[in-house]
Amino acid sequence: HRKGESETNSSYFETYILYWLNNIKANELKPLSFDRLESTIKNHIIPAIGQYRINELSDSIIQTDLMNPKIKSLSYSSIKKIHDALNACFKYAVTRRDLRYNPMNTLVMPAKAKFESKAIEIFTDDEIKKLIKSAQSKYSNGVLKYKNGWGIILMIFTGLRLGEAIALKWSDFDRENKRIKVRRNIALIKNRSSNGSKYNIIEQNTVKTDKSERSIPLSERAMEALSHLEKNSSTYVMSTKDGNPIRPRNLQNLFDSMLRDADISHKGLHATRHSFASMLFRM
Repeated sequence: HRKGESETNSSYFETYILYWLNNIKANELKPLSFDRLESTIKNHIIPAIGQYRINELSDSIIQTDLMNPKIKSLSYSSIKKIHDALNACFKYAVTRRDLRYNPMNTLVMPAKAKFESKAIEIFTDDEIKKLIKSAQSKYSNGVLKYKNGWGIILMIFTGLRLGEAIALKWSDFDRENKRIKVRRNIALIKNRSSNGSKYNIIEQNTVKTDKSERSIPLSERAMEALSHLEKNSSTYVMSTKDGNPIRPRNLQNLFDSMLRDADISHKGLHATRHSFASMLFRM
């Protein structure tokens, strides 16, 4: 007490980390980032060490009860999310003098090389041609089979992330200079009210990182995709029949259907971004 230290906090860690999440981190995180942190805490951290009192937790307990079992079943990025969440919470506890030291200071993060890395998925030139053919396909009455099919082609030739692509508006398109401006993002977040659907779609006037806000020069193929999409009268480049932004899951479903029609093995939508990067490296 003479040294200015208070007695360490004896709250259960589950109570403490949820307080930190809902009263401290909630003020600084975007809604989607908050959802992800909440998922890490509730699905991984609390079930393993939530029953301990905060002043009982040591590096050895965290290593034995939490980190070692998770290393066997999770990816490196998931382990790092757990590590970063705990480290931030304990730093807060030390600053408040609820703890005398941060147990994460002596906990060893496993090397990234110890985790099996996944192969990056890209489309071959032949597969891209098949997808373009799929985007062009029409019903017998002349209506396009995939209303937003050309949006997938646009993503392949611009490297747009999913949230960036569905947030793209015609006001972001500079036809004269053949460029698009990426300056917003659409995310699906938990609906925390008792009404409506389980998730809400929100538009954020920020992108993933500071460097994500950018101006992309458009190739002839990207311009062609935009010319087809322009036939949809909406504020958004890709939209529903009502003119609203398409939901991420619905775009993934459309993409899956195009892959089946083109007889291409299943890939995630992020493969469009990887394919664009691959093309640039090759050039």
